[in-house]
Amino acid sequence: MRVLKPVCEEDAAAEENVRLTRSESLSRLMASESSRRGHRRSRRLMEAESSRIGHRGGAADGFGVA
Repeated sequence: MRVLKPVCEEDAAAEENVRLTRSESLSRLMASESSRRGHRRSRRLMEAESSRIGHRGGAADGFGVA
């Protein structure tokens, strides 16, 4: 029985790490989503401006669709 105790403590620590990692990755995902949304918005503005000057935004200008 004595041998099993450290394993249980390790499991508890591992579970805590998983919980931290999950919330950390969730916050990172949300941050990357919001920055991606911002990028999409600015890209739309750039395309609107470039089409106003007569240049159509496309793959040739380096903005490929991700």
